Amino acid sequence: MNARKPADWETLAYSDKIAWRCANPDLGVDYAIMADKHRVKEFVRDKFPVPATYLYARSPDEIDALALPTTYVMKAAHGWNMSLLVENGIARGGNYSRDVMGQPANTEFLRNVGREWFASTCEHDRRRVERHYLFVAAGILFEELLKPVDYELKLFLFHGRMRYAQVFYRGFHHDAVRFQHFDGEWRPLAPGGDCARFHASQMPAMPPLPQSLLEKLNSVCGEIDHVRADFYYCGGQYFFSEFTFTNNGTGGPGFIGDYDRTLGAFWPR
Repeated sequence: MNARKPADWETLAYSDKIAWRCANPDLGVDYAIMADKHRVKEFVRDKFPVPATYLYARSPDEIDALALPTTYVMKAAHGWNMSLLVENGIARGGNYSRDVMGQPANTEFLRNVGREWFASTCEHDRRRVERHYLFVAAGILFEELLKPVDYELKLFLFHGRMRYAQVFYRGFHHDAVRFQHFDGEWRPLAPGGDCARFHASQMPAMPPLPQSLLEKLNSVCGEIDHVRADFYYCGGQYFFSEFTFTNNGTGGPGFIGDYDRTLGAFWPR
């Protein structure tokens, strides 16, 4: 895994570098903590507000609905696109699906969801592609549902410095997605490429990020060549969500659009 960056590294676009990172985890990063959605919350708790944790299970058999409040988010701590919203004891669906909407979230139901996540073929395939997840122990996290979330922040850090930011407006199910982009000086960027149709042209101006937040991120991530730090902005506070090391996996630039090559230049050898 300790591979050298390719000779043409400086000319590669950001998405090309992410594809390389998927296959070549950085041995200087403790992914077992930083890519684990549960453990990383404890790691940064003294620096950022985090959603409350109600239960953490290493096995689906450890899940007990009676130990949970009636409203929460259930998510896999060892991957992505495995989440479930429960409100007032009723399942409302996942980020991209409402298939289980209306199901009572009793212990049997929650354990079956957990077993599906643990046995997911897609998740096993993802761990083979995004190899840093191989360091993360499988687990299921039940945490506080923050609401109302004004927007989500995705901050792209290179050696701890924020160079690019995406601000997303969307519901839990990721419907009606709209975004704004900012550069490292918090100046708005015009949309580019295929993602331009999702640009939130009518949204109010975003307040600049607090310098204290950026300084704390730098203290945590200054030795890491690249990581994305995600936050929820809710009730005037920035709640830490997770660190993401392979933005969009190997699926191309995604919402970055035409800034793919520009962003790649911020990631030096």
